[in-house]
Amino acid sequence: MSTPLYSKQMSVVIDGSTLLCATDFSLSVNKDMIEIACLGSTGAKQQVPDLYGWSVSFSGMVMRTSTVTSGYASVESVMENILSTANPSVGIYILPDVSANSYWSGAGYFTSISYEGGVGSPVSFSGEITGDGALTRKTTA
Repeated sequence: MSTPLYSKQMSVVIDGSTLLCATDFSLSVNKDMIEIACLGSTGAKQQVPDLYGWSVSFSGMVMRTSTVTSGYASVESVMENILSTANPSVGIYILPDVSANSYWSGAGYFTSISYEGGVGSPVSFSGEITGDGALTRKTTA
């Protein structure tokens, strides 16, 4: 019997650093479709697949600390990346902590980050990376 892979066994990794206190993620891949319908067409429209695009959404809790443990990326570093006029690309993957599992890797740009908070609840963040180029399947070693 197969064992499910639980989300708590996953890490959101940005430029080689694990996103600090990430609580969830979503990887979306979308294929563009070209509609073919000529004036003389009869019956149903036709669709032809074209290019695909992808994005990663993530969220987590903002931690109250002045330093971040080595190997982790803070939400503040994500904000600095978005505010940078250099618009640097970042490498992204969602890595399982179990060997022999596949995962997806690619490069993209931070396109959003937000902080949220309410009375009696922790301050949280959410953001999105829009892919730039191919999404590649890899396996853990």
